[in-house]
Amino acid sequence: MKRPRLKTIIAVSTMFMALASAGAVRAEGGMQGGPDREEHECRLKHSWKETLTDSQKTQLERLHLAMEKDVSVLKAELGVKKAELKALALKDNPDTQAISRKTDEIIGIKKELMQKRIGHLIEVRKVLTPEQRVSFDSAVMSGREGHGHRHGDWHRG
Repeated sequence: MKRPRLKTIIAVSTMFMALASAGAVRAEGGMQGGPDREEHECRLKHSWKETLTDSQKTQLERLHLAMEKDVSVLKAELGVKKAELKALALKDNPDTQAISRKTDEIIGIKKELMQKRIGHLIEVRKVLTPEQRVSFDSAVMSGREGHGHRHGDWHRG
């Protein structure tokens, strides 16, 4: 008779925990919404682009172009270093010190890429009004595109 009672207690406890978890998610806003909320969030995330003045567009285009030039050179350099690392690792007698130096070079390039991307993000925010920054920041935090590329992907390289 103890077993059925124990199963009942476990079942009731499990249901209680599931309901409590669902309530916590709902309280945090995780299960609210629907199509209207999603549509509003989508508009909010992209509305900063729609409200740019001609001057802001010009400034942002200059910033973006400079960023793309810097990043494209670093990405090409990163690709070369990764190929060199593979070649070092695939040798019959790999030189672990050379491999270590090459990985340090790769990490240095990735660090520089991340710093440039974050610096660009900061410069873009300086051009925007406080209202535009709200939707821009929302887009960045959600990993959606910022200004022509993904600002949320600082780790990519």
